[in-house]
Amino acid sequence: MVVRYCKKCGRVAHFYTSEVCDFCKSITLPVPEKYWLDGTDEDFVPLESKKLLLEELVKTSPEFDQQLYEKRLIEDKMIKSILSQVDFSSKSGSAVKTAVECPYCHSTNVKKISGVSKAAHTALFGIFSIGRNSKNFHCNNCKSDF
Repeated sequence: MVVRYCKKCGRVAHFYTSEVCDFCKSITLPVPEKYWLDGTDEDFVPLESKKLLLEELVKTSPEFDQQLYEKRLIEDKMIKSILSQVDFSSKSGSAVKTAVECPYCHSTNVKKISGVSKAAHTALFGIFSIGRNSKNFHCNNCKSDF
C-alpha cells in the first residue's frame, strides 16, 4: 500500500481501492521516496514532507486547480470538526459525546438507563419501579434519575 497524491486538488492519502482521487476524481500518483519518513516508510508521509510535496509537485503542476484545492481544504476542516465531536473511547454503544445535562446539579457526567436495567428493576421491585422506569438518564454526581 503506497501513499498517493493528486496533482489537481493536492490530496495526499492512501487510495485503497483505486488510483483515482476520491475528492476530484483525477488520477493520483505515488508519493516519491524523497517525501517518505527517512526514505524507508512508504506508508507514512510527515506533515513537513506533505507541505514540501504540495509546494514542489502539486502547486507547480499545470493540472493544479487553486479553487478545487481551497474547496478540499474547507471540506477537510469540516470533517475534522465533526470528528472532534466524536468520542471514540466511549464504552457505551453511542460514539457521540453526551450533550445531556442533569437538571439538578448541571453535571454532564450522566448515563442512559438501559432497558435491561429497567427490566431488572421491575423484576425486583414490581409496581414500585414505575416511577424510576419512566426516567431515561441517571446522574453519576448527584445520583438522581431524570
